[in-house]
Amino acid sequence: MEKIQTENLKKIYKKWGKQALILREIEKWKYFEIENIDCSTVTLSNQYNNEKKIFFGFVNLLNNIQKAKQLFNEIEKYCKSISKQEIIGPINYSTWFDYRLMTNGFENSKIYPEPTNPKYIPELLEQIGYKKYKTYNSILQKTNDSKLNYFKEKYEQVISNGFNIKRYKGYKIAFVLKYIYDISIDAFAENPLFSPITKKMFKKYYVSGFKKSNTKILPIVNICYKNYEPIAFSYSYINPYGKDQYVWKTTGVKKQYQKNNIGSAFRYIVHKTALENNCSNVIYHLTFEKNPVRNLLDKGKIIKEYALFSKKI
Repeated sequence: MEKIQTENLKKIYKKWGKQALILREIEKWKYFEIENIDCSTVTLSNQYNNEKKIFFGFVNLLNNIQKAKQLFNEIEKYCKSISKQEIIGPINYSTWFDYRLMTNGFENSKIYPEPTNPKYIPELLEQIGYKKYKTYNSILQKTNDSKLNYFKEKYEQVISNGFNIKRYKGYKIAFVLKYIYDISIDAFAENPLFSPITKKMFKKYYVSGFKKSNTKILPIVNICYKNYEPIAFSYSYINPYGKDQYVWKTTGVKKQYQKNNIGSAFRYIVHKTALENNCSNVIYHLTFEKNPVRNLLDKGKIIKEYALFSKKI
């Protein structure tokens, strides 16, 4: 790695920690900063995304519209010079890592994990011409959801159809990380923002995430099997910032099995686990706003909103 890139990586690492080490693994990234001012970001591109699009990530902005304009004018000038037509972010290289900005709900208690940006950053981006590209919510749902019996029936159907669901927690989670990785690759590969990472990097990132969560119990991973093949997973835990809140963070189902009510079965298990842990609320965390499964929710309360931003240049 050339000297200037090494120096820039040190700056990014100081601000973002181990997540910045992804930049060691990729070739095409460029660091932008305003000299002597704490205002910077990175552009990133890779072969898995549309060649006319580019990401920006690792965003650090002052609450100053002129400085934000100055920084992004340089970014846009560079992106045009390499024939890019749209800038999307913030994405720290891949949706496996941190992405999105919080746009509403700053006054509500934290949820692990979530963007920790100041409120002014999305406001600045909109002022300099960036528009919301994709939006997400965190929804607070009562544990005793009135539709829970419906999900219980779906769970029983899944089991009667030859699927088997096992729970893993504690040190046993390490054993199934390879399954989560393989299922995720299959389930999410067609997402237009998806970029694969190595299994080694994935394991490091998830293990560090478990350590940061600091919950009373370790995260719980449920794996669904069909004929001994792991075909789906669900990842949930108690919110360390709200002890009465049980967080349903991620679920993934291999494409071949996505119309077998497995998501509904996981939903029943998550609510049941929340009840076992004396949590009266379940948070459906970082849910894509246009996700059709949201129609199955009872009347939940949106407590946080997030967004990705884009600009055509």
